[in-house]
Amino acid sequence: MAIFVQFVPKPICIEENNQLEYMDLTGVLFPSHFAGFRGLTKLRYLSLENTRINSLSTNFLQYFPALETLKLSKLDIGKFIESLDGHFFELCPTLTEIHLDNCLLKKIPATLFYGLFNLVRLNLSDNFLHTIDFDLRNCTKLNILNVSSNNMEYFSTETINQVNELALRKHDGERLFIDLSYNKLHCLCNSTHFVKWLQRSPTVSNIKFLDYDSYTCLYPNGSLVPVSKANVAELEEQCSVLKSLTNGSDCPCDDKQRKRLRRVRMSLDGFFCRNDGGDLVAMKIQPLPSCFNPFLQATFIAPVVVGGILGVTVLITVGLLIYYRNSRKVRQVRECLHMNPLHFVRTAIQYVMMQNHAEEHTTFRFDIIIFVQNDDMSSIHSCFIEALRGSRSFITRDDYLPGAAEVDAMVECIRVCQWIVPVITSNFLSDHVCVDFISRAQFSRPHALIPVVWEQSLPTVTDVSVAELLRTTEPLYWPGDLAAAEDKHRFWSSLLDRTASL
Repeated sequence: MAIFVQFVPKPICIEENNQLEYMDLTGVLFPSHFAGFRGLTKLRYLSLENTRINSLSTNFLQYFPALETLKLSKLDIGKFIESLDGHFFELCPTLTEIHLDNCLLKKIPATLFYGLFNLVRLNLSDNFLHTIDFDLRNCTKLNILNVSSNNMEYFSTETINQVNELALRKHDGERLFIDLSYNKLHCLCNSTHFVKWLQRSPTVSNIKFLDYDSYTCLYPNGSLVPVSKANVAELEEQCSVLKSLTNGSDCPCDDKQRKRLRRVRMSLDGFFCRNDGGDLVAMKIQPLPSCFNPFLQATFIAPVVVGGILGVTVLITVGLLIYYRNSRKVRQVRECLHMNPLHFVRTAIQYVMMQNHAEEHTTFRFDIIIFVQNDDMSSIHSCFIEALRGSRSFITRDDYLPGAAEVDAMVECIRVCQWIVPVITSNFLSDHVCVDFISRAQFSRPHALIPVVWEQSLPTVTDVSVAELLRTTEPLYWPGDLAAAEDKHRFWSSLLDRTASL
């Protein structure tokens, strides 16, 4: 059945003596606001998945006295859910399964599931939830809570206590299954209690985290670490330095304290210190502002040091010129000074190009590093892996050492890979880590950079290093996922040609 009318103000009525127990309307075109059904008194399963509905009548569930499973997946009902009070689902206390996955949910009212005493499965995956701040205490039969693929960072102490209370009511080997996979979890200083909770054995808490080995979390130093390998004692020791900070005081000058602060820089949000000029600066910005040192000021260095350096330099230069006046290098300098400016520039460029070939005899561990912004990994890595497997040895950001500082990992990858292939996207341009990677590669090995522009239309490039990279190199342009096979083959052939050994 398909309802092509955009506005249907009244519900659809079905004769009450029907025996319908299962109704799957997945993919049917419904009006944006649906008033509901009447007469389905024996219905146990109802799916309105992907039906174009974005709001329902507030008494929608009142007329389903036997409904157990409700699927509202893939609907744009985020704003509708936020506007509800605690009585919407309570009108159908027989519900055992609710599926609200992929519904653009950002916030859920606190009492929305309060009266669901029979709820067994709650699916909230593929949304934009940051926390679980709704009340589940009366959902004593809850067995599966799926909040995967959201924006969860950590659970508050109140949420953890609420979930623990539900788990304690499980008996005879029953467990509460929670799925937190594909979330941006934190191991920062304000979430060590959450990490401890995740690492507890299921035999102790009756809680089982599905796909637990895949969980990663953001460490205070900026790296991503598997949750199972996070060292809580080490985290608490590192985070103890925050107790010594007074917001708004002078920026720390002790080398030991500054080193400890660098290890927890991701936990320094909200902390400010005063620099030499008396201005408040965010302590999350690394490196920290330098401290006042009178012996390093220009007023001291200029009269004492500059004159001596100039004098020594002049003496050394004169001595070397006298000693090497007939050497080959000095003759070359003389020839350059008398050379035509255009000829001199051309000769200099040729010299630089020759110097770049000094890497011909260098042994690299990998042919290529493919540097992609974190959110683009899933859509881009598979294309490169399929095209380069067997023809080039390569690594990605996934191969960074667990727990290592990302800056050190980037420098190491630039050194051990013969070719550096950054994949430019809108996300790449807005990520300061990616832009910093370009700057480091341009400084140390600019001739090894081969940029790939992945999107057909990019926003205006504002960063100087990225703009210079696209201007001075010959970037490769991905023709798009829907392009002809011949165009894709031409793209990969060009990349293989450009990354051939010197």
